[in-house]
Amino acid sequence: MFGMGGHGGVTRQDGADHEEHADLLDQRDAVFATVQEHYYADPPRMERGWRHHLMSTEGRSYLDMVNNVTPLGHAHPRVEQAVTRQLRRLNTNSRFHYASVVDFTERLAALLPDRLDTVFLVNSGSEAVDLGISRHRGRRPRRWVTATPSAPSSP
Repeated sequence: MFGMGGHGGVTRQDGADHEEHADLLDQRDAVFATVQEHYYADPPRMERGWRHHLMSTEGRSYLDMVNNVTPLGHAHPRVEQAVTRQLRRLNTNSRFHYASVVDFTERLAALLPDRLDTVFLVNSGSEAVDLGISRHRGRRPRRWVTATPSAPSSP
């Protein structure tokens, strides 16, 4: 995330708000696992997003290059409408039997090359990695995995 100037309609923190900000950090630290670190030593408090930006309670806009919303951005009106429509109707997972999940997976499979005709829905990137590793282990005699701390940079 890169910070940019501007207020974006968000009010700046005064002294009382700063104390609330620190209290919230203390509350978070008390219940979050210690491995769930912040991106900043003194993390800004984000309470709103719009398009490809996060807005802090101090009125600063940050270009969001970290979260999984990059293709659509935060608060995309069509996504918001679709999610609202679905949540009003049904909020469950793909293990239950219902028409919209079948329609979605058929449309998704139609985008794939012919030899890829099956969809396995997951909730997150880490679930997708776990699935890939378990599928690999089921087909290969070697059981080791190579992991890197980050993606290699291009030359």
